[in-house]
Amino acid sequence: MRYFLLFLILTSCAGYKFREKENPFMQFGVRSISVPMFYNHSSFPNVEGVFTKEVYQTMLDYKGLTIKSGNQDADAVLVGIVTSPDKRKDTLVPNIFSSVKNIYGNNIFEGKRDDLYVPTQSTMSMQLRIIVIKQPTKEEILFLATKLGEKALGAKIIFNEVIPLTITQSLKQLTGESIKVIGTQNRGIERRSIDTLAKNAAISFKDMILYAF
Repeated sequence: MRYFLLFLILTSCAGYKFREKENPFMQFGVRSISVPMFYNHSSFPNVEGVFTKEVYQTMLDYKGLTIKSGNQDADAVLVGIVTSPDKRKDTLVPNIFSSVKNIYGNNIFEGKRDDLYVPTQSTMSMQLRIIVIKQPTKEEILFLATKLGEKALGAKIIFNEVIPLTITQSLKQLTGESIKVIGTQNRGIERRSIDTLAKNAAISFKDMILYAF
């Protein structure tokens, strides 16, 4: 009996993995999807490329589904919109502050100034909205990429969901001459955080497809 149960578990897992790799959009008559460059409506420049790449790579895993880049003809189009709060201060929220010595203003004209408090840890928040729509017109794609398109429904729309994304990042804290390069180093940390969010978005999209279809 014990071996029989083990056999059932193994075969169930194998079947689950097999189904996960099948084309989830086949039931809608979709055998090919084009993935044009995502729209960037966030407060960060040039982030649409990495999000497009990660989702595109994830879609390649499905058997029976041809993924095309750009605006090539296909049964459906995957539209992605990267968004964040309008103001950067609401997108990148400091969590922890540390004091650093103020090296300016210590002459006889300005007097001694208090130490400064700078953020050493912050939380980045973004969203990725993904729509899969069958044979859309250019006008329909442009509409879906707007705020009004968030709740769009219709027979042609197969998938329209928002993926919330957050990450906590630790910033470098430097003193003296090193302060000159802290901005560059922290921008590198910010870029790596965005890369991680893009990877997480692609994984979440794949999970959502698995449970939705």
